[in-house]
Amino acid sequence: MGWPRWFYIFIGFWIFCQSLLIYYDEKRDARELTYFNCSYINGNVEKIDVANRGAIRLKVDNDTNNYLVPTARDKILNDRKSLYEAAEVGDRVQKGRLSDTLYLFKRDKIYKYVFKFRY
Repeated sequence: MGWPRWFYIFIGFWIFCQSLLIYYDEKRDARELTYFNCSYINGNVEKIDVANRGAIRLKVDNDTNNYLVPTARDKILNDRKSLYEAAEVGDRVQKGRLSDTLYLFKRDKIYKYVFKFRY
């Protein structure tokens, strides 16, 4: 004897809903990464948090926006520290418009993070 028919309908509906959530989540991330890529950022770090899939959320003091920052490729060049590990509140960050490089200025050191954008 197999499962009741309503069980298969429920499983199909659940898979459909999960697929929609994944699709719209990826579209939102792509939109936010495009916004980050097109933005000019220059200011002090006000807040830094972990976001989804290894990305981080960055808030700069002179800006009202929160930026979704992708994972940088060149961790080895920055004393093996990711942006999340190196950045602290009060450090200065700078990124030009359409630039793939974000600079983190600490008291005694400058960290350079290069991003690879996939759309």
